[in-house]
Amino acid sequence: MLSVKNHKKTGFWYRAIARILAAGAVGTLIMSIPMYYGPIFHLPLWPVPHLLAAMLGTPVATGWLIHFAIGWIFTALYVFIRSRGMLRSRPWLLITCYIVFIYLVAVGS
Repeated sequence: MLSVKNHKKTGFWYRAIARILAAGAVGTLIMSIPMYYGPIFHLPLWPVPHLLAAMLGTPVATGWLIHFAIGWIFTALYVFIRSRGMLRSRPWLLITCYIVFIYLVAVGS
């Protein structure tokens, strides 16, 4: 059972999780835009949510949910690494390296 003392810490975690979910959703949307507008710039169309749904034999909404879940996992991983002080660098450099890492994982799979 939670006491009043633990409730303050629990409130912190609710806010942290809400921020992770919001940042993951925004990041996933921003990274998804080039997938659909790629043909305008002579890039191949690569609709990941549709591919996920086709591989699993489920509706496209499930593909989007899985796509966002992967984005949330990457966001939580970034927050964990950053909060532990494992990577001490300039924020813009860290974020750039992280985005390149996610891109390489996505292209390599």
